[in-house]
Amino acid sequence: MVALIVTSLVGTAGATVVYQDSADDLRSQNEELRSQNEKLRTQLNATRSDLEDARKQVDTLESRLETRTQDVDQVTGELERTENELSATEEELDRTTSELQQAENRVNELARRVGNLTAERNRLKSRLDSKNETIEGLRSEIENLEKRIRALENENEDLRNENSRLESDLESLCSDEENEDKEECDDY
Repeated sequence: MVALIVTSLVGTAGATVVYQDSADDLRSQNEELRSQNEKLRTQLNATRSDLEDARKQVDTLESRLETRTQDVDQVTGELERTENELSATEEELDRTTSELQQAENRVNELARRVGNLTAERNRLKSRLDSKNETIEGLRSEIENLEKRIRALENENEDLRNENSRLESDLESLCSDEENEDKEECDDY
């Protein structure tokens, strides 16, 4: 019996030790679970805050989307007006292109005319240059002739002076009695 009691005591002590180890493990697990729960609560609060922020962003985006939808409607209307304006502009462009072609034809015609007039002007300029050279030559000749005339007028003046002096001398000689009968003195 003693053995049985000892065995029973040893078994109870062993069970108590196992129970205490189990209780310590459970306390440790509870502590870990509490810590995890606290972390999960913190994460849950953060997630709720993020969710609230996300809802606010969704509300903002929905508001923007509605604004964008209105903008799209407005742009669609403007696009239709622009397409109508484009159609009118294309028609005007066709008219303008036709007018431009006519203007280009006129420019080509005028360019030919300018070419002809330029050739005529160059021909006339060449003639003018030739005439100017002739005029320059004639001016030079006139200048030489005017110099010659001045020289001849001076010579003529000198000859008149000499003639007057000679007539005066002849008169003096003819007034002398001894020369009165000479043929040269008849008119004096």
